[in-house]
Amino acid sequence: MTFHGANLIPEGLETGEYVIKQYHTIDYLDVYYVIAYLGDYIYTDNQADQIFVGQAGYKYNGIFSSVTYIIANESGFKYLMSQMKNETNSANILTIFTIPKLAFNGIDYPESYSSSSKTWDSKGFQVLDFDQDSVSFTVRSLPSLDGLTSLENNYVPRNKKLLTHPYIYLACNPTVGSGNIYRYEDFNENHPVFDLISEINPNPQVLCIPMGYRHAGKTYGTNLQDLSSISGYPSISYRNDNFNVWLAENSNMLNINLAKENLNYQQTTTNNILNTLENSFNTAKRVASTLKNGDRTNALLDLINGLSDSQSAGINQGFNEANHHLNIKSQLAQIERQKMLPDSAVLSGNNSTLLGYNLINSQIFTTYCIKEEFARKLDRYFDMYGYLTNNVKIPNLNNRPNWNYVKTIRCNNSRKYPSNGYTNFKKYV
Repeated sequence: MTFHGANLIPEGLETGEYVIKQYHTIDYLDVYYVIAYLGDYIYTDNQADQIFVGQAGYKYNGIFSSVTYIIANESGFKYLMSQMKNETNSANILTIFTIPKLAFNGIDYPESYSSSSKTWDSKGFQVLDFDQDSVSFTVRSLPSLDGLTSLENNYVPRNKKLLTHPYIYLACNPTVGSGNIYRYEDFNENHPVFDLISEINPNPQVLCIPMGYRHAGKTYGTNLQDLSSISGYPSISYRNDNFNVWLAENSNMLNINLAKENLNYQQTTTNNILNTLENSFNTAKRVASTLKNGDRTNALLDLINGLSDSQSAGINQGFNEANHHLNIKSQLAQIERQKMLPDSAVLSGNNSTLLGYNLINSQIFTTYCIKEEFARKLDRYFDMYGYLTNNVKIPNLNNRPNWNYVKTIRCNNSRKYPSNGYTNFKKYV
Protein backbone atom coordinates (compact mmCIF):
# COMPACT_ATOMS: atom_id res chain seq x y z
CA MET A 1 0.00 0.00 0.00
CA THR A 2 1.30 3.43 -0.92
CA PHE A 3 0.94 6.16 1.67
CA HIS A 4 0.96 9.89 1.09
CA GLY A 5 3.17 12.28 2.99
CA ALA A 6 6.63 11.70 1.47
CA ASN A 7 7.20 15.41 0.68
CA LEU A 8 6.03 17.66 3.50
CA ILE A 9 8.32 20.73 3.27
CA PRO A 10 6.01 23.81 3.31
CA GLU A 11 5.88 25.52 -0.07
CA GLY A 12 4.61 28.87 1.18
CA LEU A 13 2.10 29.06 -1.67
CA GLU A 14 -1.33 30.69 -1.59
CA THR A 15 -4.11 28.17 -0.84
CA GLY A 16 -7.14 30.46 -0.73
CA GLU A 17 -10.18 29.80 1.43
CA TYR A 18 -11.01 26.24 2.33
CA VAL A 19 -14.21 24.46 1.43
CA ILE A 20 -15.92 21.48 3.04
CA LYS A 21 -15.07 18.31 1.21
CA GLN A 22 -17.01 15.89 3.42
CA TYR A 23 -18.86 15.61 6.75
CA HIS A 24 -18.36 12.58 9.00
CA THR A 25 -21.26 11.63 11.26
CA ILE A 26 -20.42 10.10 14.63
CA ASP A 27 -23.15 8.11 16.37
CA TYR A 28 -23.93 7.94 20.10
CA LEU A 29 -23.57 11.63 20.82
CA ASP A 30 -27.32 11.97 21.33
CA VAL A 31 -28.51 12.43 24.89
CA TYR A 32 -29.61 10.40 27.85
CA TYR A 33 -31.24 12.10 30.83
CA VAL A 34 -29.81 11.78 34.33
CA ILE A 35 -31.64 12.58 37.59
CA ALA A 36 -29.46 13.09 40.66
CA TYR A 37 -31.86 11.82 43.33
CA LEU A 38 -31.45 12.15 47.10
CA GLY A 39 -34.38 10.04 48.29
CA ASP A 40 -34.59 6.32 48.98
CA TYR A 41 -37.78 5.84 46.95
CA ILE A 42 -39.70 7.38 44.09
CA TYR A 43 -43.36 7.02 45.02
CA THR A 44 -45.41 6.20 41.96
CA ASP A 45 -49.13 6.48 41.26
CA ASN A 46 -49.34 2.76 41.92
CA GLN A 47 -47.83 2.45 45.37
CA ALA A 48 -46.97 -1.18 44.66
CA ASP A 49 -44.52 0.02 41.98
CA GLN A 50 -42.38 2.22 44.21
CA ILE A 51 -38.89 2.67 42.73
CA PHE A 52 -36.10 1.92 45.16
CA VAL A 53 -33.12 4.27 44.83
CA GLY A 54 -30.31 2.83 46.91
CA GLN A 55 -28.15 5.55 48.47
CA ALA A 56 -24.47 4.63 48.78
CA GLY A 57 -21.10 5.55 47.33
CA TYR A 58 -20.74 4.54 43.69
CA LYS A 59 -18.12 5.13 41.02
CA TYR A 60 -19.38 6.34 37.67
CA ASN A 61 -16.76 6.22 34.90
CA GLY A 62 -13.97 6.65 37.42
CA ILE A 63 -15.65 9.46 39.39
CA PHE A 64 -17.02 8.71 42.86
CA SER A 65 -20.44 10.01 43.84
CA SER A 66 -22.45 9.86 47.04
CA VAL A 67 -25.61 10.73 45.09
CA THR A 68 -27.43 7.99 43.23
CA TYR A 69 -28.13 8.70 39.56
CA ILE A 70 -31.12 7.52 37.57
CA ILE A 71 -30.43 7.39 33.83
CA ALA A 72 -33.27 7.37 31.32
CA ASN A 73 -34.04 7.53 27.65
CA GLU A 74 -36.71 9.90 26.39
CA SER A 75 -39.71 7.75 27.34
CA GLY A 76 -38.20 6.91 30.73
CA PHE A 77 -37.57 10.57 31.47
CA LYS A 78 -41.17 11.49 30.66
CA TYR A 79 -42.43 8.73 32.95
CA LEU A 80 -40.21 9.73 35.87
CA MET A 81 -41.19 13.38 35.56
CA SER A 82 -44.87 12.40 35.62
CA GLN A 83 -44.27 10.84 39.05
CA MET A 84 -42.73 13.97 40.54
CA LYS A 85 -46.16 15.38 41.37
CA ASN A 86 -46.09 13.16 44.45
CA GLU A 87 -45.41 15.37 47.47
CA THR A 88 -42.28 13.46 48.51
CA ASN A 89 -40.60 13.10 45.10
CA SER A 90 -39.71 16.50 43.65
CA ALA A 91 -38.10 17.62 46.92
CA ASN A 92 -35.52 14.86 46.48
CA ILE A 93 -34.27 16.02 43.05
CA LEU A 94 -30.83 17.57 43.35
CA THR A 95 -30.43 18.30 39.63
CA ILE A 96 -31.27 16.92 36.20
CA PHE A 97 -28.72 16.93 33.40
CA THR A 98 -27.93 15.23 30.11
CA ILE A 99 -25.03 13.07 29.00
CA PRO A 100 -24.02 11.60 25.63
CA LYS A 101 -25.12 8.03 25.02
CA LEU A 102 -21.54 6.82 24.85
CA ALA A 103 -21.06 7.75 28.55
CA PHE A 104 -23.40 4.94 29.57
CA ASN A 105 -22.03 1.58 28.61
CA GLY A 106 -24.08 -1.25 27.25
CA ILE A 107 -27.56 -0.04 26.28
CA ASP A 108 -28.57 0.80 22.70
CA TYR A 109 -25.08 -0.01 21.44
CA PRO A 110 -23.99 -2.40 18.72
CA GLU A 111 -22.39 -5.67 19.76
CA SER A 112 -19.03 -4.46 18.48
CA TYR A 113 -19.02 -1.75 21.14
CA SER A 114 -20.08 -3.66 24.24
CA SER A 115 -21.14 -7.15 25.22
CA SER A 116 -22.97 -5.87 28.29
CA SER A 117 -26.39 -7.35 28.98
CA LYS A 118 -27.79 -4.27 30.73
CA THR A 119 -31.36 -3.45 29.79
CA TRP A 120 -33.77 -0.64 30.47
CA ASP A 121 -36.61 -0.92 32.91
CA SER A 122 -39.86 -1.47 31.04
CA LYS A 123 -40.53 2.27 31.45
CA GLY A 124 -37.15 3.23 29.94
CA PHE A 125 -34.82 4.00 32.84
CA GLN A 126 -32.24 2.40 35.10
CA VAL A 127 -31.18 3.23 38.65
CA LEU A 128 -27.38 3.35 38.80
CA ASP A 129 -27.04 1.71 42.21
CA PHE A 130 -23.86 0.00 41.05
CA ASP A 131 -20.41 0.99 39.83
CA GLN A 132 -20.56 2.00 36.16
CA ASP A 133 -17.46 2.01 33.97
CA SER A 134 -17.93 2.94 30.34
CA VAL A 135 -15.27 1.94 27.85
CA SER A 136 -14.13 4.35 25.17
CA PHE A 137 -16.00 4.38 21.88
CA THR A 138 -13.47 3.93 19.06
CA VAL A 139 -14.21 5.76 15.82
CA ARG A 140 -12.72 3.82 12.90
CA SER A 141 -15.21 4.90 10.24
CA LEU A 142 -13.34 8.00 9.11
CA PRO A 143 -11.87 7.61 5.61
CA SER A 144 -8.11 7.22 5.25
CA LEU A 145 -6.09 9.65 3.22
CA ASP A 146 -5.62 6.98 0.57
CA GLY A 147 -9.38 6.89 0.20
CA LEU A 148 -9.49 10.65 -0.43
CA THR A 149 -8.24 10.88 -4.03
CA SER A 150 -9.87 14.17 -5.02
CA LEU A 151 -10.39 17.75 -3.93
CA GLU A 152 -13.29 20.15 -4.59
CA ASN A 153 -15.64 19.09 -7.38
CA ASN A 154 -13.88 15.70 -7.45
CA TYR A 155 -10.77 17.22 -9.00
CA VAL A 156 -8.01 14.57 -8.93
CA PRO A 157 -4.59 16.25 -8.59
CA ARG A 158 -1.62 14.90 -10.51
CA ASN A 159 0.76 15.85 -7.72
CA LYS A 160 0.00 13.85 -4.57
CA LYS A 161 1.39 16.60 -2.34
CA LEU A 162 -1.97 18.30 -2.87
CA LEU A 163 -3.51 15.44 -0.86
CA THR A 164 -1.58 16.43 2.28
CA HIS A 165 -1.76 19.38 4.67
CA PRO A 166 -2.28 22.31 4.08
CA TYR A 167 -4.20 21.42 0.94
CA ILE A 168 -6.49 18.91 2.63
CA TYR A 169 -6.93 18.10 6.30
CA LEU A 170 -9.32 16.73 8.93
CA ALA A 171 -10.87 19.00 11.57
CA CYS A 172 -12.78 18.32 14.76
CA ASN A 173 -15.10 21.30 14.99
CA PRO A 174 -17.92 20.77 17.51
CA THR A 175 -20.67 23.35 17.86
CA VAL A 176 -19.64 23.83 21.48
CA GLY A 177 -16.25 22.73 22.75
CA SER A 178 -12.60 22.83 21.77
CA GLY A 179 -11.73 21.86 18.19
CA ASN A 180 -8.48 20.92 16.51
CA ILE A 181 -6.91 20.35 13.09
CA TYR A 182 -5.43 16.97 12.21
CA ARG A 183 -3.14 16.00 9.33
CA TYR A 184 -4.09 12.76 7.65
CA GLU A 185 -0.44 11.98 6.93
CA ASP A 186 0.41 12.08 10.67
CA PHE A 187 -1.92 9.18 11.53
CA ASN A 188 -0.73 5.60 11.50
CA GLU A 189 -1.12 4.39 7.89
CA ASN A 190 -2.80 7.74 7.07
CA HIS A 191 -5.99 6.44 8.72
CA PRO A 192 -7.62 8.66 11.40
CA VAL A 193 -8.76 6.75 14.50
CA PHE A 194 -10.21 8.42 17.60
CA ASP A 195 -11.28 7.24 21.03
CA LEU A 196 -14.33 9.07 22.40
CA ILE A 197 -14.86 9.02 26.17
CA SER A 198 -17.20 10.90 28.47
CA GLU A 199 -18.34 11.11 32.08
CA ILE A 200 -21.62 10.83 33.95
CA ASN A 201 -21.62 14.22 35.59
CA PRO A 202 -23.33 17.61 35.19
CA ASN A 203 -21.89 19.54 32.23
CA PRO A 204 -20.00 16.55 30.82
CA GLN A 205 -17.33 16.73 28.16
CA VAL A 206 -16.70 14.26 25.38
CA LEU A 207 -12.99 13.89 24.77
CA CYS A 208 -11.91 13.01 21.23
CA ILE A 209 -8.45 11.46 21.58
CA PRO A 210 -6.47 10.77 18.38
CA MET A 211 -4.92 7.30 18.32
CA GLY A 212 -1.50 6.70 16.83
CA TYR A 213 -1.26 10.37 15.89
CA ARG A 214 2.23 11.81 15.39
CA HIS A 215 3.70 8.39 16.24
CA ALA A 216 1.97 8.15 19.63
CA GLY A 217 2.60 4.57 20.66
CA LYS A 218 3.80 3.99 17.07
CA THR A 219 0.51 2.28 16.17
CA TYR A 220 -2.63 3.27 18.05
CA GLY A 221 -1.39 4.81 21.27
CA THR A 222 -3.29 7.74 22.81
CA ASN A 223 -2.20 11.29 22.09
CA LEU A 224 -3.67 13.42 24.88
CA GLN A 225 -1.77 16.53 23.78
CA ASP A 226 -3.83 16.77 20.57
CA LEU A 227 -7.28 15.90 21.92
CA SER A 228 -10.46 17.81 21.14
CA SER A 229 -13.51 18.16 23.35
CA ILE A 230 -17.27 18.42 22.89
CA SER A 231 -19.42 20.17 25.49
CA GLY A 232 -22.79 21.89 25.67
CA TYR A 233 -24.88 19.05 27.10
CA PRO A 234 -27.35 21.06 29.16
CA SER A 235 -28.92 20.74 32.56
CA ILE A 236 -32.69 20.31 32.40
CA SER A 237 -35.33 22.60 33.87
CA TYR A 238 -37.80 21.00 36.25
CA ARG A 239 -40.68 22.08 38.47
CA ASN A 240 -40.74 22.09 42.24
CA ASP A 241 -44.19 21.74 43.86
CA ASN A 242 -43.60 24.23 46.67
CA PHE A 243 -46.72 23.32 48.62
CA ASN A 244 -46.07 19.61 48.63
CA VAL A 245 -42.44 20.21 49.48
CA TRP A 246 -43.43 22.56 52.31
CA LEU A 247 -46.10 20.15 53.52
CA ALA A 248 -43.64 17.27 53.49
CA GLU A 249 -41.14 19.34 55.46
CA ASN A 250 -43.66 20.74 57.97
CA SER A 251 -46.33 18.06 58.30
CA ASN A 252 -44.80 16.65 61.46
CA MET A 253 -44.63 20.07 63.10
CA LEU A 254 -48.20 20.85 62.03
CA ASN A 255 -49.44 17.62 63.58
CA ILE A 256 -47.52 18.34 66.78
CA ASN A 257 -48.92 21.88 67.00
CA LEU A 258 -52.44 20.62 66.37
CA ALA A 259 -52.11 17.92 69.03
CA LYS A 260 -50.67 20.48 71.44
CA GLU A 261 -53.56 22.88 70.77
CA ASN A 262 -56.14 20.13 71.38
CA LEU A 263 -54.38 19.14 74.59
CA ASN A 264 -54.33 22.72 75.84
CA TYR A 265 -58.01 23.13 74.99
CA GLN A 266 -59.00 19.94 76.78
CA GLN A 267 -56.83 20.82 79.79
CA THR A 268 -58.32 24.32 80.11
CA THR A 269 -61.86 22.99 79.62
CA THR A 270 -61.33 20.36 82.32
CA ASN A 271 -59.94 22.97 84.70
CA ASN A 272 -62.93 25.24 84.07
CA ILE A 273 -65.35 22.37 84.77
CA LEU A 274 -63.51 21.43 87.96
CA ASN A 275 -63.46 25.05 89.10
CA THR A 276 -67.21 25.33 88.46
CA LEU A 277 -67.93 22.18 90.47
CA GLU A 278 -65.64 23.32 93.28
CA ASN A 279 -67.29 26.74 93.39
CA SER A 280 -70.74 25.15 93.47
CA PHE A 281 -69.74 22.78 96.27
CA ASN A 282 -68.16 25.59 98.36
CA THR A 283 -71.18 27.84 97.79
CA ALA A 284 -73.53 25.11 98.97
CA LYS A 285 -71.45 24.58 102.11
CA ARG A 286 -71.41 28.28 102.95
CA VAL A 287 -75.14 28.70 102.35
CA ALA A 288 -75.95 25.64 104.46
CA SER A 289 -73.70 26.83 107.28
CA THR A 290 -75.19 30.33 107.25
CA LEU A 291 -78.79 29.04 107.26
CA LYS A 292 -77.94 26.77 110.17
CA ASN A 293 -77.08 29.86 112.20
CA GLY A 294 -80.34 31.51 111.14
CA ASP A 295 -78.61 34.21 109.12
CA ARG A 296 -80.69 34.32 105.93
CA THR A 297 -79.19 37.60 104.68
CA ASN A 298 -75.63 36.28 104.57
CA ALA A 299 -76.86 33.02 103.09
CA LEU A 300 -78.35 34.97 100.20
CA LEU A 301 -75.09 36.84 99.74
CA ASP A 302 -73.15 33.55 99.70
CA LEU A 303 -75.52 32.21 97.06
CA ILE A 304 -75.09 35.32 94.88
CA ASN A 305 -71.29 35.15 95.15
CA GLY A 306 -71.35 31.48 94.20
CA LEU A 307 -73.47 32.15 91.14
CA SER A 308 -71.05 34.93 90.14
CA ASP A 309 -68.05 32.58 90.39
CA SER A 310 -69.84 29.99 88.24
CA GLN A 311 -70.65 32.63 85.67
CA SER A 312 -66.98 33.71 85.54
CA ALA A 313 -65.95 30.09 84.98
CA GLY A 314 -68.46 29.84 82.14
CA ILE A 315 -67.12 33.03 80.58
CA ASN A 316 -63.55 31.69 80.81
CA GLN A 317 -64.65 28.51 79.06
CA GLY A 318 -66.24 30.58 76.32
CA PHE A 319 -62.97 32.46 75.76
CA ASN A 320 -61.12 29.14 75.82
CA GLU A 321 -63.31 27.74 73.05
CA ALA A 322 -62.98 30.92 70.98
CA ASN A 323 -59.17 30.86 71.28
CA HIS A 324 -59.16 27.19 70.35
CA HIS A 325 -61.12 27.84 67.17
CA LEU A 326 -58.90 30.80 66.27
CA ASN A 327 -55.72 28.73 66.72
CA ILE A 328 -57.11 25.97 64.49
CA LYS A 329 -58.12 28.53 61.85
CA SER A 330 -54.64 30.10 62.05
CA GLN A 331 -52.99 26.78 61.20
CA LEU A 332 -55.46 26.16 58.38
CA ALA A 333 -54.83 29.67 57.05
CA GLN A 334 -51.08 28.94 57.03
CA ILE A 335 -51.70 25.83 54.94
CA GLU A 336 -53.98 27.75 52.57
CA ARG A 337 -51.36 30.46 52.22
CA GLN A 338 -48.77 27.89 51.13
CA LYS A 339 -51.26 26.44 48.66
CA MET A 340 -51.69 29.86 47.05
CA LEU A 341 -47.95 30.29 46.42
CA PRO A 342 -46.97 29.39 42.83
CA ASP A 343 -44.72 26.44 42.11
CA SER A 344 -41.07 27.25 41.52
CA ALA A 345 -38.91 26.00 38.67
CA VAL A 346 -35.23 25.16 38.57
CA LEU A 347 -34.24 26.50 35.16
CA SER A 348 -31.38 25.39 32.97
CA GLY A 349 -28.67 28.00 32.90
CA ASN A 350 -27.03 26.49 29.82
CA ASN A 351 -27.98 28.19 26.56
CA SER A 352 -25.11 26.78 24.54
CA THR A 353 -27.20 24.16 22.78
CA LEU A 354 -29.63 26.44 20.97
CA LEU A 355 -28.47 25.02 17.66
CA GLY A 356 -29.71 21.61 18.71
CA TYR A 357 -28.22 18.16 18.95
CA ASN A 358 -28.44 17.34 15.25
CA LEU A 359 -25.58 19.70 14.47
CA ILE A 360 -23.54 18.29 17.33
CA ASN A 361 -24.10 14.83 15.95
CA SER A 362 -23.26 15.58 12.31
CA GLN A 363 -20.53 18.19 12.38
CA ILE A 364 -17.95 16.72 14.70
CA PHE A 365 -15.41 15.68 12.06
CA THR A 366 -15.10 17.50 8.74
CA THR A 367 -12.66 17.18 5.85
CA TYR A 368 -11.59 20.55 4.42
CA CYS A 369 -9.72 21.10 1.15
CA ILE A 370 -8.65 23.92 -1.13
CA LYS A 371 -10.86 25.08 -3.97
CA GLU A 372 -10.56 23.53 -7.41
CA GLU A 373 -9.25 26.80 -8.88
CA PHE A 374 -6.26 26.85 -6.53
CA ALA A 375 -5.74 23.10 -6.90
CA ARG A 376 -5.38 23.38 -10.70
CA LYS A 377 -2.93 26.29 -10.42
CA LEU A 378 -0.82 24.50 -7.83
CA ASP A 379 -0.90 21.32 -9.89
CA ARG A 380 0.56 23.20 -12.90
CA TYR A 381 3.12 24.87 -10.64
CA PHE A 382 4.30 21.53 -9.25
CA ASP A 383 4.32 20.06 -12.77
CA MET A 384 6.86 22.67 -13.79
CA TYR A 385 8.93 23.29 -10.68
CA GLY A 386 8.48 20.14 -8.63
CA TYR A 387 8.46 20.06 -4.83
CA LEU A 388 10.59 22.15 -2.52
CA THR A 389 13.17 19.89 -0.83
CA ASN A 390 15.63 22.23 0.97
CA ASN A 391 18.17 19.43 1.06
CA VAL A 392 21.92 19.05 0.51
CA LYS A 393 22.27 16.51 -2.27
CA ILE A 394 23.20 15.81 -5.84
CA PRO A 395 20.13 16.92 -7.79
CA ASN A 396 18.23 14.46 -9.91
CA LEU A 397 18.63 15.59 -13.48
CA ASN A 398 16.66 12.77 -15.08
CA ASN A 399 13.23 13.00 -13.42
CA ARG A 400 11.42 14.08 -16.62
CA PRO A 401 11.80 12.46 -20.07
CA ASN A 402 11.99 15.60 -22.24
CA TRP A 403 12.95 18.53 -19.98
CA ASN A 404 13.88 19.31 -16.41
CA TYR A 405 13.93 22.14 -13.91
CA VAL A 406 16.34 22.30 -10.97
CA LYS A 407 16.58 25.39 -8.77
CA THR A 408 19.67 25.72 -6.61
CA ILE A 409 21.10 28.21 -4.17
CA ARG A 410 24.88 28.80 -4.08
CA CYS A 411 25.61 25.81 -6.26
CA ASN A 412 29.21 24.51 -6.04
CA ASN A 413 30.84 22.14 -8.56
CA SER A 414 34.39 20.85 -8.94
CA ARG A 415 34.81 19.23 -12.37
CA LYS A 416 33.11 17.64 -15.34
CA TYR A 417 33.21 14.04 -16.30
CA PRO A 418 34.29 13.87 -20.00
CA SER A 419 32.35 10.65 -20.46
CA ASN A 420 28.94 12.14 -19.91
CA GLY A 421 29.43 15.86 -19.41
CA TYR A 422 27.49 15.92 -16.13
CA THR A 423 28.65 18.16 -13.31
CA ASN A 424 29.63 16.62 -9.98
CA PHE A 425 28.03 18.97 -7.47
CA LYS A 426 29.96 19.07 -4.21
CA LYS A 427 27.54 21.36 -2.42
CA TYR A 428 23.87 22.05 -2.96
CA VAL A 429 21.92 24.19 -0.48
